[in-house]
Amino acid sequence: MFKTFAEILQALFDYIINTGTRKITDFNPGSLVRTILEAVAAVIEDCYFLLETLADKYFVLSSEGEWLDKRVQDYGMQRKPGTKSEGTIAAGRDSPAPFSCRIPAGTLFQSEGGVEVVTLEAAVLNTGELSVEIPAQAVNVGKDANFPAGTVLKQAGIAITGIEWAKVVRMEGGEDTESDDDLKARFLERMRNPGTSGNIADYVQWAREVAGVTAAHVVPIWDGPGTVKVIVLGPDKKPPSASIVQSVQDYIAPNNKGERKAPIGATVTVVGAAAVVINIETTVLLDNTQNIALATLQENFTAAVEDYLNKMAFQADVLRYSRVSSLLLDQAGVIDYIDFTINGETANISLSADEVAVLGEVKLYVA
Repeated sequence: MFKTFAEILQALFDYIINTGTRKITDFNPGSLVRTILEAVAAVIEDCYFLLETLADKYFVLSSEGEWLDKRVQDYGMQRKPGTKSEGTIAAGRDSPAPFSCRIPAGTLFQSEGGVEVVTLEAAVLNTGELSVEIPAQAVNVGKDANFPAGTVLKQAGIAITGIEWAKVVRMEGGEDTESDDDLKARFLERMRNPGTSGNIADYVQWAREVAGVTAAHVVPIWDGPGTVKVIVLGPDKKPPSASIVQSVQDYIAPNNKGERKAPIGATVTVVGAAAVVINIETTVLLDNTQNIALATLQENFTAAVEDYLNKMAFQADVLRYSRVSSLLLDQAGVIDYIDFTINGETANISLSADEVAVLGEVKLYVA
């Protein structure tokens, strides 16, 4: 579609020759005419490059960053901002506190990887106590601060006298700013499944426009005429926090009154998907020639199961025993397994419309 420098230069030569300007015949490298035409061709090539770049930025599938933001805004869409992880941390000491230690609101703690959380309220470790729990929030948006329980934290900035350790009790709900790929996928879903006057597609789109929501399922007339239930998933296709559920409710139908996305007369109930914990236990036969460590195998298999559960969330109502067990056989170094169980059974797990499978414990033993 767009011409190269060589093609443009040749077109200029052809134009001069074909228009009958026979007095200009020296097109050899270094000649005055060729030098001028090369300069013209270079400028035209830059124009072609600019046109090609603008064309890429115009179309959603090839656009990126702020240009993608501007393009989807033409259709009333916006990139979802990231959310901060919230929860509770514990601070304390190994022996009873000899005096009261006050921990001010705004005290910084940091993970080993440098991710910071800040306390939201002042707390006091009273004399004789070992620990105190404090509401906390990540300093920055994103998933990095979705720490598992027990993650060790250290004080950052001014140290609080009397506090010897800190750890995470619960930190969740953090979500990265919507990526280009995710925004494009949401845009295409909206274009291919347009919402109309409060149909199911409308409710799905409204729910997914809220930060932290990764998927939504809609049950119409779930509690009689005019009722709609919207079931949502949070970050990583897991059950959402209460704050995300409330944000969706407020966005679609706050108190089912006033200004709202939902049509007048619809009674909307937003809930988070209920977790169905999946515990896996089995004994594996390993190929000793591959020197695969059990810890490495467990990490890789866990990641594969997490990916499978993520993809099937709200897409399938049955967790297939055969599919999960085959993921283990796909791992490097695994020859076979013995007594592979999911929640103590060797059967499929059925999921209702408001449930999502969440990986619990994975226990692997070597035969």
